[in-house]
Amino acid sequence: MADLAGMIRDSELAKVARTLQHMARIEADIARLRDSLARRGAEGDLDAARQTGMDLVWAGQVDAQIRRKLGQLAALRASHEAALSDARRAFGRAEVLSKLSEAARQGKRR
Repeated sequence: MADLAGMIRDSELAKVARTLQHMARIEADIARLRDSLARRGAEGDLDAARQTGMDLVWAGQVDAQIRRKLGQLAALRASHEAALSDARRAFGRAEVLSKLSEAARQGKRR
């Protein structure tokens, strides 16, 4: 029983790790998008995109992508909190069952 609880604990911890990795990827995407906006804004050249207003269209699309990614990140943060709660519970159960198993082994040795 303790082994099963340990496997469940490990599974819950893996869910937390996967969620954190996904959050990190989205945060990197957001940083990359913001960086591209900042670089474009720092450029002073009057190119075809600026002359036709397409740079504003592009900036709007990048802003929309950032907002979408921020929404995804918020949802992931909520699921991360839930996964942490599940992992804590699984960790506690595994710890209790491990101690009970050890106590039962000690009782059999006496």
